[in-house]
Amino acid sequence: MASPVAIVFIHTGDSDYLRYSLAQARRSNPKSAVYLIGDEATAGRYADAEHILYRDYVAGARKFAACYRHLNTNPHAFELFCMMRWFVLRDFMRLNNIGTAVYLDSDIMLYEEMHYEHFRCYDYDLAVTGVAPPVLINDIRALEAFCSLMERSYVDGIELSKLEERFRTMQAEGRPGGICDMTFW
Repeated sequence: MASPVAIVFIHTGDSDYLRYSLAQARRSNPKSAVYLIGDEATAGRYADAEHILYRDYVAGARKFAACYRHLNTNPHAFELFCMMRWFVLRDFMRLNNIGTAVYLDSDIMLYEEMHYEHFRCYDYDLAVTGVAPPVLINDIRALEAFCSLMERSYVDGIELSKLEERFRTMQAEGRPGGICDMTFW
């Protein structure tokens, strides 16, 4: 039997639905570590997850934020947080020597033991199931490569111009949204 897969949520503030997502993850994965990387608003509030302070893992995310350019109709803070979470997750896994984890948005209910999914996707470094997230990380190097791709896309002039062109096209077509972390997935 495969070892339990760590389950990670990243959420700032406190939302009514958060307790249900954490409780369901714990219920369906009783042997797995369940982590909530959050802020002071959720510290000590949920027994179903180990609370980790977001601010302790934000150094790499802040480096990314310095080069980020907002190309989306959604609010700047929302889209930046969505992108920064991957750097936070990367640094959390690195610094805590977590080799395998599944990342879930905090509004997702988990009904399956993740070690079965891990076994099914064992040969892959990273698996995006359905619409990302959820994301299963079997090798942190894949997550590191994803973070590097996002960062490089804002630093490299040619790559940035591709993002800008995509956003301009969406705007010309009257489509909401734009460049987000899902663009890179």
